[in-house]
Amino acid sequence: MPHTSRRRPPPRPRRQRQQTDDGWTTITTTSSRPGPRRSIAHESPIRPAELPPGATLDSLRLEYARQETVWQASTCHATLRLELARLRPVSLKSCVCLGLGSLAGRRHSLLQLAALLTCLDVLGDFAAASAGLRDEPCPLYAQDPAFNALDEALLASFGISVVPDPDAFGLMDASTFLYAPHCERSFLYPAVDGKEPALAICNGFASAVSGPMSAFVSAREVDIARSFLQKRTASAFPSLEEAEGTFNDLVIYGRAHEE
Repeated sequence: MPHTSRRRPPPRPRRQRQQTDDGWTTITTTSSRPGPRRSIAHESPIRPAELPPGATLDSLRLEYARQETVWQASTCHATLRLELARLRPVSLKSCVCLGLGSLAGRRHSLLQLAALLTCLDVLGDFAAASAGLRDEPCPLYAQDPAFNALDEALLASFGISVVPDPDAFGLMDASTFLYAPHCERSFLYPAVDGKEPALAICNGFASAVSGPMSAFVSAREVDIARSFLQKRTASAFPSLEEAEGTFNDLVIYGRAHEE
């Protein structure tokens, strides 16, 4: 009986993670066979996060209060206030928060929310001092597909309206404070495309232009990053020793002419 050979199945592609200097995690697909380079994927929540067992709005408020106490007693909190005082942006008329993540059962997200509220408090004082009186509160928006019902209820208690993806992108303009701690590129880059927010706290854009991340982003993303960086001041967000990783690799971007 003649010998027949079976064709070996092609090797399965392997996914590799690479952490860049600016805190992004990129995922590339590789194969032992030569071929065109695969596009870069990212992992992003597409459904509301599951609630921790027994979680209620009251328990979430209590946990937020605990983390707020940690935040307000930290050196990071005091340093951030000083940095915002140095920038003194007074032209803010709205705030857009991207990629905060689900809050229930997540300490880092609660601390990031506490930092956001500190920013709004300080920036509100600057605006009031500039105008000679306290203006009406500026509209506050948050967008993240991971938000669940408890997250939305807690944010609403602070006057923050949750909007569906991608509605927040259309709310950005030159008078916006953008707060996007560790936000996915697929959300952050469209948000700033063609926009010039007055103040932004987010992952750095510099590595997309000339750093290690430039090898993994599209030409369009490089253009967006380069445009965003024009006429910008940049300073590192202070570290929170009480909860390492909460604000790692974040950058505070102001307008150069506002210094």
